[in-house]
Amino acid sequence: MTAPHDEGEGAPPAESPVPTLLPSVARRPAARTGVGIGLVAGLVVLGAVAAPGLRSVLVLILSLSVYAVAYGVLLGFVNQPSLGQSLFFGIGAYSVILPIARLEWGFWGAVGLAFVLGLVGGLLTGSIAVRLTEAYHVIITALFASVAYLAANNYTPITGGTGGLSARIPDIPLGPFSASVYDSFQNYLVPLAFASFTFSMLYVLVRSPVGTVWQAIRDNEPRALSAGYNTYAYKLLAFTLCGGFTALSGALYAVVLRYASSEFFALEWSVLPFLWVLIGGAGTLLGPLVGVALFTWFQFYVSDLWTHYLILFGLLMLAVLRWAPRGIVGSLMGLRHPAWQPRGLWSRLGVREAAGPERGPG
Repeated sequence: MTAPHDEGEGAPPAESPVPTLLPSVARRPAARTGVGIGLVAGLVVLGAVAAPGLRSVLVLILSLSVYAVAYGVLLGFVNQPSLGQSLFFGIGAYSVILPIARLEWGFWGAVGLAFVLGLVGGLLTGSIAVRLTEAYHVIITALFASVAYLAANNYTPITGGTGGLSARIPDIPLGPFSASVYDSFQNYLVPLAFASFTFSMLYVLVRSPVGTVWQAIRDNEPRALSAGYNTYAYKLLAFTLCGGFTALSGALYAVVLRYASSEFFALEWSVLPFLWVLIGGAGTLLGPLVGVALFTWFQFYVSDLWTHYLILFGLLMLAVLRWAPRGIVGSLMGLRHPAWQPRGLWSRLGVREAAGPERGPG
């Protein structure tokens, strides 16, 4: 099977190339599952033996890792550089705090509502945003988040404005048992469980036929379109799922803090995941986790040494972009496999890019 070397040539191949790629992509599933279980078990042990201060930082990292991995898929696998994700993060936070504080909802109902509203918000805003590319996509998504931020600041009877709202989080029913976020170790296990679930789901998804098409769109969208794929539908699916998982992260963050504020809609919460992905490595799932962990470490530990820790983090960002442009994880993978790069369908088929020089991950 040969693929056209020019984006404008040729009809879709008689046999889709996606299924032929799956065995190589999904090899050694049992070993990878074992590694994943071992890592989760190690994190459980770490949470059990960690000092209270370190455990609190780990809880924040795990809560935000859901956001980081979801945005890593959107940016690194689908090439959608959204600056409006704080819209979903804020929706998730308020979807938990408001029902619990005002309507006395249970934990699962509130978290489920946050995830569903994130999906709906992602579908509605994405139906417009994914039609646009590059700077236009960035601008329209930032506008959506800005409107939500202004609304949250103006409707203070509902949102509490910058002062926010607080709530007492009810116990989490788990069949015949229950967990409480007011127990330090159980409060650690809750975001760990959600982070593990999110990573597992997205890991499987990016290695499925859907994920392969996402990477084909990232590498060369016109060629994916000419191959017969509905690129708009695939990009909208990614945007919608990212909205849902971002809202889930916002809900977990609000549960950890027992608090939600209009500041959760601020532009800062749209810029941060972009930085996490860039410094960790776009086109990888581990990269965003490294990025969010590193930033949180700076926020809580480096800030003790120097208040202006963001300057140091900015210098680190510049160093990574200069000497490790594929991010920390991407560069480490490149050391082990010098030919590695986060590419998708066309590179696996040996098709050269028709658009000229190699494109960056973003």
